[in-house]
Amino acid sequence: MKNISELDSTNFTDAKDRIREERKRLGLRQEDAAKKCGLSRSMWVRYENGQSVLDGAALRAFGELGADTNYIINGIKNSLGEIEVKPNRLY
Repeated sequence: MKNISELDSTNFTDAKDRIREERKRLGLRQEDAAKKCGLSRSMWVRYENGQSVLDGAALRAFGELGADTNYIINGIKNSLGEIEVKPNRLY
């Protein structure tokens, strides 16, 4: 596994686009994604603009919302294909 300092900047540029893509696929606004991941909206904007790298806790929280974390990190979509994410409902 590569150390973060060994990754080239294009990985981060692509990752920011994939974060945005996954958020939109989930039907979330930036402020909603940020809040659900325990972040401020300004921090979320920094991730989507490539000014900061999504940390492990935020990535995990985003994955728990249904984001394809493997795709965000590696650019490889989940082998199961597109998975429809439905909101949790209380019965």
